[in-house]
Amino acid sequence: MKPPTAFEVSEYLDQIAPPDAGVEGDIIGILRSGDEDHEVKKIAVSWALPIDALHAIRDWGADTIVLHEMPIYPNVESPWHEYFPPSEIMPDMYRAHIVEQWDGPLTIIRANSNWDSRVPEGAPESFGRFVGWGDPVGGG
Repeated sequence: MKPPTAFEVSEYLDQIAPPDAGVEGDIIGILRSGDEDHEVKKIAVSWALPIDALHAIRDWGADTIVLHEMPIYPNVESPWHEYFPPSEIMPDMYRAHIVEQWDGPLTIIRANSNWDSRVPEGAPESFGRFVGWGDPVGGG
């Protein structure tokens, strides 16, 4: 069986959690792609992209990362940076440097509010069950 391409992985995620099910204006889908037609050999899944996780993902040899939170770095616009542009925030600059130096193709895919809205697999429902709180009451 032929491995999927990064684009096919993104399309598959869109089928499970359609972008239009998310919050309007949320940045979802392929955020960065060195080559979205590369065959995916290793996918890393992470809630966010702290620098230590990015190092571990790189060292493991992943070529695709699926994230929930926005990996802010200079070429990604985000309303979260109202006060300082991403280019002035050191962790973002360092993350950008690591990504730019990646050995081989790297695609970063984001599934955020579109994944949150999935019931019962969305982040709010699955997190509550995982920590032992049970299912949400009243839809949240």
